[in-house]
Amino acid sequence: MPYTKVNGVNLYYEIHGKGTPLILVAGMVSDSQSWLPVIKELSMHYRVIIFDNRGVGRTKPQDAAMTIQQITDDCIALIKHLGLPVVHLLGHSMGGFVALDCAIRYPKYVLLDIFKIFL
Repeated sequence: MPYTKVNGVNLYYEIHGKGTPLILVAGMVSDSQSWLPVIKELSMHYRVIIFDNRGVGRTKPQDAAMTIQQITDDCIALIKHLGLPVVHLLGHSMGGFVALDCAIRYPKYVLLDIFKIFL
């Protein structure tokens, strides 16, 4: 089980598949396991990276402060930790706001053509 220490939390993450990196960001009360129904299919085409947001799942401490901006910063720190130059991002619920915040505040790390996978 991989972890990385970022921004005061021990962030849990998983990597599935190979190819262009695609980070999936869960909603506020969901952990990375909420993506299980789609990981198999997506990992056939992408290097899928999932993580537990701060305060949720296996990321510790459970009582860490949590804002969209902090989760965004955690996501970018994970991208840097993995040595990825750019990624696709996809989020559900609050994770969508995190993905949008990543694209706005850290555009050099985000590929903006994610919708191609759904066409």
